[in-house]
Amino acid sequence: MESLEFYTELKKSKILEKIRAQRSLLFKFVKIERKIFLILTLASLLLSFKSSRFLGFFFVFLSLFWFSFWREIFLETKLKSLPEKKEKLVDFLSFEVAQALYSAFKFAKNKKIPQVNSSLFLYFLLQEKEPKLNFVFLRLLIDRNELRERLLKDESKEEISEILIEVGEKAVEKEKAKIEGVDVISFLVEKNKVLKDFLIEKKLKAEEFKEVVRWAEILEKEFLETKKWYKYENLLRLGTIGREWASAYTPLLDRFSTDFLTFVKKEKFKKIFVHQEKLKEVERILTQPEKNDVLIVGKAGSARRSIVLALARDLALESGPKEINFNRVVLLNLQNLFSAIQSQETLEVYLSQIFTEVIRGKVILIIDDLHKFVGTKKEKEVGTMDISFVLSSFLPSPQFKMVGITTPEGLHKCIETIPGFLENFEIVEIPEVSKEETLQILEDRALRLEQKYKVFFSFQSLFEIVELCEKYIPQEPFPEKAMEILDGLAVKVARRPQKVVLPEDVTKLITEKTKIPVGEVEKTEREKLLKLEELLHQRIINQEMAVKEISGALRRARAEIKARKGPIGSFLFLGPTGVGKTETAKALSEIYFGSEKEMIRLDMSEFQNLEDIERLIGKEGQEGLLTTPVSEKPFSLILLDEFEKAHPNILNLFLQVFDEGHLTDGRGKKVFFKNTLIIATSNAGAELIFKALETKKDWQKMKEELINSLIENRVFKPELLNRFDGVILFSPLSKENLTDIAALLLKKIQKSLAEKGIELLISEKLKEKIVKLSYDPRFGAREMQRVIDDKVGNVLARAFLEDKIKRGEKITINPENFEIEKI
Repeated sequence: MESLEFYTELKKSKILEKIRAQRSLLFKFVKIERKIFLILTLASLLLSFKSSRFLGFFFVFLSLFWFSFWREIFLETKLKSLPEKKEKLVDFLSFEVAQALYSAFKFAKNKKIPQVNSSLFLYFLLQEKEPKLNFVFLRLLIDRNELRERLLKDESKEEISEILIEVGEKAVEKEKAKIEGVDVISFLVEKNKVLKDFLIEKKLKAEEFKEVVRWAEILEKEFLETKKWYKYENLLRLGTIGREWASAYTPLLDRFSTDFLTFVKKEKFKKIFVHQEKLKEVERILTQPEKNDVLIVGKAGSARRSIVLALARDLALESGPKEINFNRVVLLNLQNLFSAIQSQETLEVYLSQIFTEVIRGKVILIIDDLHKFVGTKKEKEVGTMDISFVLSSFLPSPQFKMVGITTPEGLHKCIETIPGFLENFEIVEIPEVSKEETLQILEDRALRLEQKYKVFFSFQSLFEIVELCEKYIPQEPFPEKAMEILDGLAVKVARRPQKVVLPEDVTKLITEKTKIPVGEVEKTEREKLLKLEELLHQRIINQEMAVKEISGALRRARAEIKARKGPIGSFLFLGPTGVGKTETAKALSEIYFGSEKEMIRLDMSEFQNLEDIERLIGKEGQEGLLTTPVSEKPFSLILLDEFEKAHPNILNLFLQVFDEGHLTDGRGKKVFFKNTLIIATSNAGAELIFKALETKKDWQKMKEELINSLIENRVFKPELLNRFDGVILFSPLSKENLTDIAALLLKKIQKSLAEKGIELLISEKLKEKIVKLSYDPRFGAREMQRVIDDKVGNVLARAFLEDKIKRGEKITINPENFEIEKI
């Protein structure tokens, strides 16, 4: 269909008549009129209390207000409604879309533009006050005027009618009755180059834009549903007369319980996000004639309790199974009950009465964290009692309906240990909520937090919460971790003058929580990353290859150049003793991770037996030497000294760590290594390195031979070596290298003395003497620190204690006898 033909159809359509009517003086300023007359009506009413002369004005303005009010109602409900008979494409256009299209054609005609393209159409569409479009641009913090300026400059040629046909097809797929502005812009977000480039500039993706459109449409749908007050479901929201009389009297149960209807009413029966198939499964089990007790199993924080809330809502609104509609859903507060009694015998009496009231009172009983109240005493928390005996006597009764909530660990360690207890339940496993579902939960929760804290959540901030929680808080399940961040942001932003929550606020809070630098790379961190080689070489002598490879890995990880499952980087350092392998790890920990204290160091020679696996990953009642520190400090450097000496099965544990970035500890808990840098060191093959240096063999060839030798001698399996991001050789240190290392170590003493006001001059002869005393090609610089401590450190310490050196003095150390000389 040509643009001219389409324009002709538009001019002949009934909707154009409505557009012209809306632009007439009768309707053009009707909204402004209504507001003005409302203000004048109220003002004249107030003045009439002082003087009756204003009473006449009150009635005049009131009449004018009602006249403008009904004209506005007519405009919105009649003029802007679609024609009853729809024959052509233009008949399916919403009032705002049709008006924008008409304005675009009119503008093109006046400016003698041969064709209306999508940019010109979008330019006028963004001028319309469509509520959903307003919501989308507001949530995305997009200035529509800035976008309109760019759209007007676009001279591309397109057939607008073909675009509208495609938009219409998409609208039909969504079962929509008309083509709205959000439908047009959702389509053009992938087709219009100006809009695409604009969103890229604003760091937005088409999928994110469409998600906000979906959010706006859901809110509109919910709003329209609530306006239909006459619907049965909406009438039920108002409550029923004598509802409590339909249930039996349950005084003891009421004393130690909470009715979930209270929460549902407080939220005005708002729809609760849950896995619908899991909710229906729970409802189905509760209606069974036998074995109608449910055990909900899921990780803490995975929205298990939402299932119960959704159940209470369904039954209150009579949208559940008819057998249980209007049943009360009641949470038993066992801790309150335990506080009120003194013995197990009294508990059994109370519970028997409560459970009897449950049967009489058409109640579905909820027990949260069931595993804490049943099973062997060693598995239960202090201050609890075992209710399994009393509960087991009531569970077989068809009239007794109960929903227990537990975790996978609680199920296996407590509930399964009680003979015959689990047989009374049907298990419903709750999976972790997905990223997409979590985003929808945050959208709903954000609206409530905005009302409470008077803040505004941009959509980008909600999206950032989900993305960063997945990356940096993997040990906790969705949606709990995301909701915790959302709540924290609301509180934090409410305290400052600028009330809009931005992505930067999210990154700052995640960084505070995890101690991991996330988000845009700040200037100081950028400089640190770019100069990492230089900073490392301030502590590391020689070893260019090692420093270069590690620096590159850190830069790639921080810039997020590629997706990764494993740790930031994993390296195997090979080389003789004392060449700087451990010192490189220490330097890196201090420079990038903030401190040498952030380094987790393990001597793998202590894990030579198969039984040592438990020491490494822990077991019930015992923390793991590797897994516990990583759980506590997820952003850290892990140094595995003498890696080759560990038991082969222990080495195999690291295959999963390098591949997937996580490890399951001895207590069944996942420990994540995604934000760690792992460095393993080994002296294996040192003899080959010395021989290669003697024969002056090519370094790369020698590296290949060394790796082959390690595989042939079964020191490391090839699959393990292949998992490392780099196998790095550290070359033996020359005497020149050792002299430089001596200078570095002596400078530490020099710096310490300077803080005390004493200047230490370091001579070349002193450095040479220290090298001479400590030099052994096979031990590198390992002996040097001991020599410096013995010959220099001890002398200075004694001089301090004997008050032989004082603040303001200059001193040097005689290299022959290591005595202090004042200058």
